[in-house]
Amino acid sequence: IRHIFHKRGGSLGESGCVAWMFDRIGVIEVPRQRYAGSLDDLILAALEAGADDVREEEETYTVVTSPERLREVRDALEAQGVPYDAAELTYQPKSTVELTGDALDQVLDLIEALQAHDDVQEVYANVSAEEASSEAAL
Repeated sequence: IRHIFHKRGGSLGESGCVAWMFDRIGVIEVPRQRYAGSLDDLILAALEAGADDVREEEETYTVVTSPERLREVRDALEAQGVPYDAAELTYQPKSTVELTGDALDQVLDLIEALQAHDDVQEVYANVSAEEASSEAAL
């Protein structure tokens, strides 16, 4: 891992040194095509179950919860017949940094190399760019 960072112009910090830049959240992805109700119905059901927010995205509705309530909200939605593709804990950046050009290319190359490494489970970044692909988990 240290070699990947060094080779791509990055540096590996101490364990947890950037954790303050992210919030740990629970996320439940509800596929829009398989959900028969309206967005308002989902919002009402999610909030009644204890969710914090529901976000409308292109192909999914994303239900956001606190990490402690993820299972409870997922079970309540499932009991109401709400289909979901994923229910997981993740990290959400508190703020993002806009990158373009060579800096963006360098970060995307680093993320791709880290994702390809067998010992890496997840990669989280606080980078935003219109050109960035959603596959890079930005």
